[in-house]
Amino acid sequence: MAFGKRVTPPKKGADTSIAAVSSGSLSVPAAEVPSTPADRIATLRDCMMGLFTKASRIAAAVKNDGGIEVNGVLDEPDPYGEPMNVRGFEQHFMFTEDAANMRSVFVYADVPYLDTLDPTAQLHLHLLLGRIHEVNRFCQQAVIDGALRVALQSPSFPDLIDRVVVGSAFFVSLFENAEVALPYLTAKPMRAMPGTEVARLREGLERHRLMAFDAMIAPHSLEEFLPTRKWPIVAIETKWMAHEGEQFVNGVYFPAQQPGVPAQRVA
Repeated sequence: MAFGKRVTPPKKGADTSIAAVSSGSLSVPAAEVPSTPADRIATLRDCMMGLFTKASRIAAAVKNDGGIEVNGVLDEPDPYGEPMNVRGFEQHFMFTEDAANMRSVFVYADVPYLDTLDPTAQLHLHLLLGRIHEVNRFCQQAVIDGALRVALQSPSFPDLIDRVVVGSAFFVSLFENAEVALPYLTAKPMRAMPGTEVARLREGLERHRLMAFDAMIAPHSLEEFLPTRKWPIVAIETKWMAHEGEQFVNGVYFPAQQPGVPAQRVA
């Protein structure tokens, strides 16, 4: 699947429908997003739930030979537009702390001890957004061609939309569980999570796996499409100061020191 452009964070009031190429400017103000870790995680969780809901409706249309609404289509497909609008997604990673422009990078952490950090969480989020962009391009091109309902029955489309269903449900669960883990991370000294809370994390993961299973076109592929099968893990936000060479790819932030963005296509 194609990947998005490397972009700079948008200025306030800027049109983010097609982001600019290049990065590194530190003059761009941080977006007006929640300033506490708990609020930022909750906002991302709600965004992922909205994307899961939209992906589930598209999958239902495919299963039932139905149609979907795709509004605002121009002469060329816009990967950030409908039917899964992700304009301004990069703002989830931008905030201000002590008057400094800051950035978020999410990592996986083992529980109950919340250590052994794994940086691939941000990469998996980037891959999910790339697939969402591809869904948008596919649907908008079908509208331009006047054949959306027929295009939804394309043999290649169920695999794509099922990956988005699974990925978005996974990240809803991941960010929901991050809220559970946050009090233990911020305790002084940091505390391991008790068994009751670890069980709560597992229940959340299983609930969202079932949601994805029910929504999928081919639910037997659920395990294959999970971003990671490691367990038990939660997401932890790590904070970076804005710096030269940082980049946003598919609307997901990568610091210059850890770009982590593959050049090859991803199935």
